[in-house]
Amino acid sequence: MAEKRVNQERRYLSYLLRLWQESADDPPGCDSPLWRASLERPQSDIRQGFASLEHLFAFLENETGSSSPSSERSDVGECQPSARPE
Repeated sequence: MAEKRVNQERRYLSYLLRLWQESADDPPGCDSPLWRASLERPQSDIRQGFASLEHLFAFLENETGSSSPSSERSDVGECQPSARPE
């Protein structure tokens, strides 16, 4: 019975997802908005940030051990903010 419980726990992931748009950082002429994301694990209060939706999707695909159609999308070269001086 304990073995079945462990297997069930491994198949369940829980996150609090936050998404926000940073249009002020979009380079001129960029048609797609720049989205940022963070995931928080409620069980441990660990929060991880992502600079783009592609990074978020890659993390989730890695966590689940799966590949989704998003990895085959052609818009991977979405507009990125220009580098800011430190």
